Amino acid sequence: MNSPVDDYLDAKADYDSVNAEIDELSKVLATTSEALRRKRDQFMISNTGVSLPAEVAFSRNQVGVDARSWPTAKGAMELLNRWHDARTKMRDAWDKVPDSRRGGLHAPPRDSQW
Repeated sequence: MNSPVDDYLDAKADYDSVNAEIDELSKVLATTSEALRRKRDQFMISNTGVSLPAEVAFSRNQVGVDARSWPTAKGAMELLNRWHDARTKMRDAWDKVPDSRRGGLHAPPRDSQW
């Protein structure tokens, strides 16, 4: 049986992994959003089977994303669900770590504040 510290460290590693997946998705969406707003004449999504004019496809200023990096709406929700589950497990594990054993550990991140 693992110690509460080990359980917390495992849960935090799982949370960090899912969090990194969301960060990557966020980068794809941010790149797409910014390009559609400011460079739509130079933007394309590759691997869709749809062609754009050559001046876009071969532009040295082209901005693009790979369609394979896009989730479905269901995929995005499944990822968010995994994040919430990992966050709950991490917090629950933290609550089981005795105060005397928390020294040197990073507490779970706080919720975002708008």
